[in-house]
Amino acid sequence: MLMQGHLSIRAIACQLGRGPRTISRELVRHTVRPDRAYDASLAGYRARLTRCRPRRSPKLPLDGELFELVAYLLRKYWSPEQIARTLKRMFPDNTDRQVSHEAIYNALYLMPRGSLKKELIACLRQGER
Repeated sequence: MLMQGHLSIRAIACQLGRGPRTISRELVRHTVRPDRAYDASLAGYRARLTRCRPRRSPKLPLDGELFELVAYLLRKYWSPEQIARTLKRMFPDNTDRQVSHEAIYNALYLMPRGSLKKELIACLRQGER
């Protein structure tokens, strides 16, 4: 247990068995006011708040019209990069109809197990299963 005092970041890191950079990052992230002393209970509260934030909804929902278009193009053996570029050209002013290649990969790999997932992943050029 650490006693209240002025220990260096290296001394705290040594006592906790962590790297000094980790301790420094946590101090910066969870100190409320720089002119005040570090409050561990307040830091823990803030850490729990940030940990429990809900995730954003996916950019490419599996039940949407955009996913149907993406799936159609994947079945034509287009790469996610080609699909993303084409959507950007097709809908230059509508960002709701555009999606990045990373979002396409995420949607495919986060799909629930099933034949559609296997079919679409098999359509990728690398065929990674």
